[in-house]
Amino acid sequence: GNVTFGALNVQTGDDDKARIEEANFTVVRAKADVLRRSSIGGMVTHRTATPGRVGSNDGFGLDAAFSFYQNVRFDTYVAGTRTEGREGDNLSYRGFFDYNADKYGLQVERLVVEPNFLPEIGFVRRTDMRRNFGSARYSPRPRGVPNLRRLTTAASLNYVTNNEDRLDTREAIARAETEFTNSDLLSVSYTDSFERLVRPFAIATGVAIPVGSYDFHTTRVGYTAGQQRRFSGELVFETGAFYSGDRRSIAVNSGRLQVTPQVSLEPSVSINWIDLAQGSFTLKVARTRATYTITPRMFVSGIAQFNSAGTSFGSNIRFRWEYRPGSELFVVYTDDFDTEERAGLPALRNRAFVVKFN
Repeated sequence: GNVTFGALNVQTGDDDKARIEEANFTVVRAKADVLRRSSIGGMVTHRTATPGRVGSNDGFGLDAAFSFYQNVRFDTYVAGTRTEGREGDNLSYRGFFDYNADKYGLQVERLVVEPNFLPEIGFVRRTDMRRNFGSARYSPRPRGVPNLRRLTTAASLNYVTNNEDRLDTREAIARAETEFTNSDLLSVSYTDSFERLVRPFAIATGVAIPVGSYDFHTTRVGYTAGQQRRFSGELVFETGAFYSGDRRSIAVNSGRLQVTPQVSLEPSVSINWIDLAQGSFTLKVARTRATYTITPRMFVSGIAQFNSAGTSFGSNIRFRWEYRPGSELFVVYTDDFDTEERAGLPALRNRAFVVKFN
């Protein structure tokens, strides 16, 4: 009916050399559909051992998602964990409101993660935080203006503190966009940022931004060529202050070139010129994906990427064949090389070959 239930149990072995003991992972989840497009649910997790910690870990939570009309949504959850040696301050909760109509938009969010909230089965990107976020949008569709589909002005504020109300991150953004009838898009934005570094930030080889509080700002101009063009993608230029110095960048994002009906290329490139008190350097990232569609249910896809910051060059090649409806075969090869190897050829850092079918 309107109730779904799931359970998962995983047992892993030990590894004395890596100092990892055997562990059991358990997850139980239940969800019920309510009203027309809403749901409520709950989940319990358990992990018997975690490397670097003593004892077991439990997690539990309740969540709800309510959708009304076509444009109104509420999301919320409350969760807690129990970890041996970590008492109190072990909750996390969130409330989110979204109104997303064609002409107007509004989002409000409150997210709290207490210092001892440690879901060892899941992931927390940032601990000990309180996030307050709000954004507003106005998007009229002017009539009588040739080749113009919609104008958008928007503003947002992301304000993050720790649980003692110390400001760690602030990001205020003002944005204006013009959407044309051919789906091209011109955008201009201004971002005012504050970032507190509690440990040095190694931004490039031999360059680290020291601990401290930093105010900086960025101006961004972008033009997006729509999907109807043979070559589509976004050209972006950014400039402004950056931590203890300045940054300029130019990038091509989400590029796509239709070579033939069966062959397509998706190039992207980014060049950043960074001038800091700790040093000046240039970061370059180049990436290309090529796809050859053999049949509607079979294709070969490959990615090659170079990153000057990580001094790495890597590739990934994938073959997918849906040999019968719902059944697939995947063959994947991937590797990564260190481009700063002094002996001549780049040094292989890792390589993998995977065959998967279902």
